[in-house]
Amino acid sequence: MAAMRSEPSERSEMVSQLFFCEVFTILEDTVKWLFIRCENDGYTGWIDRKHYVPLNNKEYTLLRGRSVAFPKDLIMTLKNQPTGETIRIFHGTPLPVNLQGVVEINGQTWEPEGAVFYRPASPPDRKKIVEMAKTYEQAPYLWGGKSVFGCDCSGFVQTIYNMNGVSIKRDASQQAREGETVNLIDEAREGDLVFFDNHEGDIIHVGILIENSHIIHASGHVRIDKIDHFGIFNPQLQTYTHKLRIIKRYL
Repeated sequence: MAAMRSEPSERSEMVSQLFFCEVFTILEDTVKWLFIRCENDGYTGWIDRKHYVPLNNKEYTLLRGRSVAFPKDLIMTLKNQPTGETIRIFHGTPLPVNLQGVVEINGQTWEPEGAVFYRPASPPDRKKIVEMAKTYEQAPYLWGGKSVFGCDCSGFVQTIYNMNGVSIKRDASQQAREGETVNLIDEAREGDLVFFDNHEGDIIHVGILIENSHIIHASGHVRIDKIDHFGIFNPQLQTYTHKLRIIKRYL
């Protein structure tokens, strides 16, 4: 997804990604681009009009009525039945799985090859959130990214939460406005979200609290650092890199 409200150019900045099967509403239609609003988080941006398939009302209703599962592997191959066409999708992709255990969308059926699905626990499991977040350690930083192959701080948090059945907004500043405030770092629990601000007081960063007063967050890459009431301490730099602003609990 590209930024700006006006029609983008070829060199426009990516602000977020869409996974396979994510649903959106078209707000504006041009010759080459579509201005859309994502259904899961209300985020808006431009996409190339070649990168989507329209759904009629019946297909949309069927799609939204199916249970959602996620690839367990970092990459899953789906094979179209009966054409044999294959596509590869990322860990974190919300897949509408029918009663036969295959992906069905817009009248087409896709079967997984050599992989199994992961279904979110209900209620969400804090330890599973932390465990899953750690599988992204060393994933490269990518502005606008949401996958293990490149993510920004809020995209990383959103994907991990979504995979555990908790829907949150896309940007850190938006995420910080929701959830229950935790007053002290000593009162926080693993799986809580921790937010950080700049000198102007704007929320600019977010991470997931894990055990033993540490945080996992995307900064240069997905990494684990020490955290206290001042903020994030980077042991390589021997300094605080992010100033603690607020802690939020969604679970």
